[in-house]
Amino acid sequence: MRNAFFTRRKDLACLLMLAVLATLFMGESLLPDKMLAPLDIVMQLRPWSVSEHAVPEVYNGLPSDKVLFIHPLKVLTGQGWRQGLPLWEPHILSGYPVIGNAQAGIFYPGILPYIFLNGAAASNVVALFHLIMAGVGTFGYLRALRLRHAAALLGASVFMFNTGFAGWLMWDSVAGAMVWLPWALWAFEAALDSGRWRSASLGAVAFALTYLGGHLQWSLYVLLILVLYGGFRFIVSGSASRKRIVGVTAILLLGGTALALIQLLPTLEYIASGHRQPLTWEELTSIQNWPSFLMLWVPRFFGSGYLPPDWWGPVNYNESIIFVGIIPLILALTALGGSRKSLAVFFGMLGIFGVLCAADPQVYRLLAWLPGFNSLGPVRMRFLTATSLSMLSALGLDWLLSVGAPTRRRGLISIFGATIIIGVAYLVLRTPALPDRPDRLSYVQTQELEFVLWLIGGSIVLSIGIGWRRWGTLVLASVCGLTLIQLWPLAAAYQQPVSTRYYYPTTPAIDRLTQDQDLFRILTTRGDWFGWPFKPDLPALYNLQDVGGYDSQYLQRYVEYTQAIDRSGQPVAGSNLLAPSHFDSPLVDLLNVKYAITLNKVKAAGWELIAKEGMRIYQRSNPLPRAWIAAQAEVIGDDAAILDRLVTPDFDPRQTVVLEQVPSEPLGEAAPDPAGTVSIETYANTRLVLKAEMQRAGWLVLSEVFYPGWHITVDGQPAELYRANYILRAVPVSSGQHRIEMWFMPDSFVSGATISLAAAVLLLILSLDWRRKKRQRIHSQVQ
Repeated sequence: MRNAFFTRRKDLACLLMLAVLATLFMGESLLPDKMLAPLDIVMQLRPWSVSEHAVPEVYNGLPSDKVLFIHPLKVLTGQGWRQGLPLWEPHILSGYPVIGNAQAGIFYPGILPYIFLNGAAASNVVALFHLIMAGVGTFGYLRALRLRHAAALLGASVFMFNTGFAGWLMWDSVAGAMVWLPWALWAFEAALDSGRWRSASLGAVAFALTYLGGHLQWSLYVLLILVLYGGFRFIVSGSASRKRIVGVTAILLLGGTALALIQLLPTLEYIASGHRQPLTWEELTSIQNWPSFLMLWVPRFFGSGYLPPDWWGPVNYNESIIFVGIIPLILALTALGGSRKSLAVFFGMLGIFGVLCAADPQVYRLLAWLPGFNSLGPVRMRFLTATSLSMLSALGLDWLLSVGAPTRRRGLISIFGATIIIGVAYLVLRTPALPDRPDRLSYVQTQELEFVLWLIGGSIVLSIGIGWRRWGTLVLASVCGLTLIQLWPLAAAYQQPVSTRYYYPTTPAIDRLTQDQDLFRILTTRGDWFGWPFKPDLPALYNLQDVGGYDSQYLQRYVEYTQAIDRSGQPVAGSNLLAPSHFDSPLVDLLNVKYAITLNKVKAAGWELIAKEGMRIYQRSNPLPRAWIAAQAEVIGDDAAILDRLVTPDFDPRQTVVLEQVPSEPLGEAAPDPAGTVSIETYANTRLVLKAEMQRAGWLVLSEVFYPGWHITVDGQPAELYRANYILRAVPVSSGQHRIEMWFMPDSFVSGATISLAAAVLLLILSLDWRRKKRQRIHSQVQ
């Protein structure tokens, strides 16, 4: 970054102020008995809702993914690191390649607290970390543009506390992608300003972190912004600078992507094997709308997403809200009208483009053909607008701070014009969106009054700032404080710290399951949102392995298997929750299910009710173990025929295993006595060791999901692992005693890690080579 940046007292003071603001914003959440997460949502679900932990109402139900999906995933990943490299997660979906789930953030710095701290404390630390990094990165970028301290402080504050960022603060993976954009822009400008390849290399690291942070949708938005930013800088720069711009852009984007391939290649492999398909045009544009942008002026135009529950907008609150404050909005338009900096034009165009993509289907067609963008809802493109307004507000304030007597009139005209445009634009957009209900209309008018007061008051303050010769600069410098007065309550109201006594407490029914020390899985039958007896992913927090899962991506083959259990069509509820609706299928036995959990009374042969406190738990009388020996194999090449064979009455999985390809070993034949026995000596996330004692040749069948990347040796010699029974694993074993070892190390990970390591070395050499050349240049000058 720029030389001696951190030695400047004003810069250090501003950075310290941003860190203090972030800490104060977290507030109670940093106490040992609090967590910034909607734990009260969990307490309204079974089995807690019928226990002493039940709560009468939920403050904010929108960030449910935080406590039902993201947090359990992060906790499991942290626990996985304590065993080694967490490439496979056995607790969810009968086991799946968690390295393919970018939101786990395996190689993201934010996973470190989950390794060393308890889950609640780790979550709070990561939120504070992201908030501070958002402010520091934005401040650094704006100072790299040579903006004044007050202006840079305002831009950083707006980026930190605008509702588009603060609303996603609890979602680790989203914040982990957004927060590094200003750092990449800072490095970009530093590299152009100084010619240092080291700065470009640091920008590549920042860009890589957007991928490693976990949410690829926001990573794509960051990529789009950086591509457009580099392109704009190329167009407006002179021919002498263009070569450097191309080089910096290439290092930042290509180097950053290469650094992240350790995560990206396994993720792309998993996506290719997954159930999600590109969205249809109707699905892509179904929730695009213009009215939600009224919240840019009046953040509670449609109510709020939290208590009291009065939301009536077209899309949910969190997906709609984009509010940066009224004074920053005035400043943003002022920058477009007055600032001489070309980047004001860029951010103005980017902000408008974000609005159009989020609201207008025809504009989004410009991106919909690109890979990735055809699978992502465009309403979140408002992130481009929130980012642009944050930067424009700083540019606008910086220009006003530079206004002198000769240009004072121009400044006043810009402020007045911005105020008029904001007011007129709101009047045009509000009319078709006004509610018919009198109570709602009255509520909107109250909110509009607040908007008008801020609009008029803000324009007056800014006008005084450039018109009052003696104290005007101080008045303008106070704009940051006024902005925080408006933004802070909105950002804080969306997320409230909750007592850790609600941090996934145990219940008698859960205790009944955890007391069983065998290796087994549970199956939770599917219900509506509040009708799940034990929502998938949550059992994993109690070290229970589950057939179901809560995620946005599943292996297509596993979805098909679950559909075959149901024989009723769609086992994925709301595209995120995967579980069968019943458990009386032979296919369930193959998954080593010992306990089935439901809210229904069930009479099924071989199942016994053992608990009903909050959820009904049925125990399988004679479940299939995690590993067993089958005497013979059958080969069936058609997928549908395999599933049909597995549910036929004469199919005995203890005798027969169904393969998809003809093995090089004999298939074997059925016999009344077992071919052998097998025991599991070591069971870890990515490594299994088994011991088999065989009376004759047979097939070791393992109730673990087959996926490319699992390797196997028998007595130290490589063996071929077969996909068996549609989704499981099998290996032929000859007579005698054998030691079988399996470990997970997919080629996509090895290739990605190799490229990432090579990229890291190249970027390091590039940085060191620059330092060597600089020393040589200085030495020559001295001579």
